[in-house]
Amino acid sequence: MDDPGPIVDVVVWHDGSTWRAALDTSDMYQDYSPTAAAAGSDPAPGGGSSSSNSRGKIEIQGKPKQQGLLADFVPLADFKVEREYRMFSKQDGCAYAVKVYDNGNTLSIVVDAGAHGTHVAGIVAAHFPEDPAANGMAPGAQIISCKIGDSRLGSMETGTGLVRALIATMDAGVDIINMSYGEPAARPDVGRAIEVAAEAVNKAGVIFVASAGNAGPALSTVGAPGGTSSALLGIGAYVSPDLAEAAHSLREKLDHGQQYTWSSRGPTAVSYQHRLLAYIACWLSALCLVWLLKLLVATGKIWSLGNSAIGAAEDQHQ
Repeated sequence: MDDPGPIVDVVVWHDGSTWRAALDTSDMYQDYSPTAAAAGSDPAPGGGSSSSNSRGKIEIQGKPKQQGLLADFVPLADFKVEREYRMFSKQDGCAYAVKVYDNGNTLSIVVDAGAHGTHVAGIVAAHFPEDPAANGMAPGAQIISCKIGDSRLGSMETGTGLVRALIATMDAGVDIINMSYGEPAARPDVGRAIEVAAEAVNKAGVIFVASAGNAGPALSTVGAPGGTSSALLGIGAYVSPDLAEAAHSLREKLDHGQQYTWSSRGPTAVSYQHRLLAYIACWLSALCLVWLLKLLVATGKIWSLGNSAIGAAEDQHQ
């Protein structure tokens, strides 16, 4: 029988003002034995020697201590209500938030499908008062994270997830939407998700930037919806001569800036009313904890999206 993974017991209740949830994550803690410690496991809390005689249980000076017990969990509310999150265990470094549906009958434990969203959010709004060099373009700007990718599908987005996210952004009154998803489409500028995106732009006044794609350098390689939807700005990746020299160790400096060869290009079936733009595609930005790194320098289309989002906002307010 295949290992189903860790078992998490949950309790959900309404406290009179909001839904709350508590989790028992003790099944996620490894044995704390001398062998495990030598392999890099966390030391016993409070220092001192430790030994293990059952899963998730630590003995410190003869007193057993169980990790991740339900009784020790501080209850969580919907992230948008209290902006609180937890981590499954120190070993995995995986942060999560919760959302309650169906009048308390369904609990969604929301985790990242990757580091992508955190990295782009860091490009836009990272704020390190003690280390300003690591700041984003608009330090401290408020970020609303809407997960449209299903972790069960390898983070592939779903139409339901996209529409739900678009409605949430309009309810919150956001100024800018940044979306890095995209793929080929049989027909441009159609579908329920595209209709809601157009409503966000044309009625709610939102600036919507989305990736053009990574299928270049051939013409008409832009993906949907960034390159095929009239309400959105499609963003490609641009490399300047200085960036090319510093980041890619070129033997000779470029005479002029250009799109990265892999960045998708137009024209598209809606080019007559659609703008495809290109922004610098390199940034030093924050990462989620599970990567065990604070900052990362990376190049690519997704980094140009963060730059374009702030650039578009500045243009709007000038």
